[in-house]
Amino acid sequence: MKECNHFNPISTDDIVTLSRKISTPFYLIFEDKIKKNYNDMMSSLSRIDNVRIFYSIKTNYETEVLRTMKDLGAGADVSCQLDLHIAQKYGFDYRNIVIDNSYNILEGLEEAISNDIHMINIESWNEAERINLLAQGEKRIVNIGIRIDLSPIHRDIIRRPFEKRQRRFGIVLDEVIDTFAEKITSLKNIRLRGLFTHLGLPYPVPNDYTASLRKLFHLAHQFKKYGVEIDELNLGGGFPNPEIEYFTKIPILFRKLLLIDRLKKQITIDFFKEISKCYLEQSKKFNLKPALSLEPGKVLVDNAAVIVGCVLSKYKNQIVTDISINDLGFHPPFKNRGFIIANKIGEKPKYKMNIVGPTCHPFDILFRDVPTPYIEIGDIIIIFNVGGYCIARSIQHTRPRRPVYFIDSLGGVTLIRREETWEDVICTQEYIKLT
Repeated sequence: MKECNHFNPISTDDIVTLSRKISTPFYLIFEDKIKKNYNDMMSSLSRIDNVRIFYSIKTNYETEVLRTMKDLGAGADVSCQLDLHIAQKYGFDYRNIVIDNSYNILEGLEEAISNDIHMINIESWNEAERINLLAQGEKRIVNIGIRIDLSPIHRDIIRRPFEKRQRRFGIVLDEVIDTFAEKITSLKNIRLRGLFTHLGLPYPVPNDYTASLRKLFHLAHQFKKYGVEIDELNLGGGFPNPEIEYFTKIPILFRKLLLIDRLKKQITIDFFKEISKCYLEQSKKFNLKPALSLEPGKVLVDNAAVIVGCVLSKYKNQIVTDISINDLGFHPPFKNRGFIIANKIGEKPKYKMNIVGPTCHPFDILFRDVPTPYIEIGDIIIIFNVGGYCIARSIQHTRPRRPVYFIDSLGGVTLIRREETWEDVICTQEYIKLT
């Protein structure tokens, strides 16, 4: 039996067999991969006494994914009303939930405060006053964190302009002390406990994150001078999964120009051990021991899922599949999303083909000019690394949303989301008669 190198315990033969019983395309999520990703991260951070993982719900909120995260001990990071509702529905206690953006959560904010939510991250003084007022009404003291924009965090003149466009969340670092330190004690129903920064970087390398962590420690030290004890630092967004390459095969000259060569280190350097080392150094320097909270998403689930489809037709150098670009959701340009033709493993590539979705639209191209063996109609195609932002963000553009199957640690296959029908799509539409 041919084993699929990316996933166990299921083999590529098993996937082909499954595709004969189930109409393609469909997603497969692997519990073992989620557990391995989580345990590897926690193992790399084991030198830090107090580490908390708050899984980013928006990345993938399938039922068994959330159950697995909860069983592993993760909390939930929510950024909108839907995230909060899902976290509550699947058993996350409010004490294990962080609200990332209170402006996106209106109806549930008072309930979260009354149930002693772990923390609410804010981005402005007005937001602090509003939460304080809600806490007064609920007769509670609520924990808050300040979301801080630490940009620019490096001196690379090529990357700096691009970085500034990407980093747009939170209060500018230089304004934090002036805005909050002296005023925060006037709000009696909120307690400033945390500092939070979000790094959604396209080139995730350890130096960017350790530089941010050092700034958070320095800021926590400054707050201590004003009598404010910061006991939690939160790094969020963009953590890399070491099994996934984050760059394409760009010519050497251009790779050096774009500083992409440094991404090679990602395969050999343990990313989270670098963060752990930095934390211990800064903790000793400032004599502070705040909890380190992380809000990973893609690093935990991206490589834990595949989508399985088949070849519908082919013409010259174009292969048409039943997998649409919409099924791949979030598709960064520097990420190499691999695939295999399941029943042609081991065959030498002979052709360069475009692999496209069923709409045959210019934007519905899954892979462009890739080496393939001889491919026939009906061949099974498996696309890897679709666990993060793909299932959650697939849209009903070309056809109803795909079914999702969960492969547990014993190899059992369970349908956790049925495929939508056309009737489902029509029933969700709201028609308004204009007069």
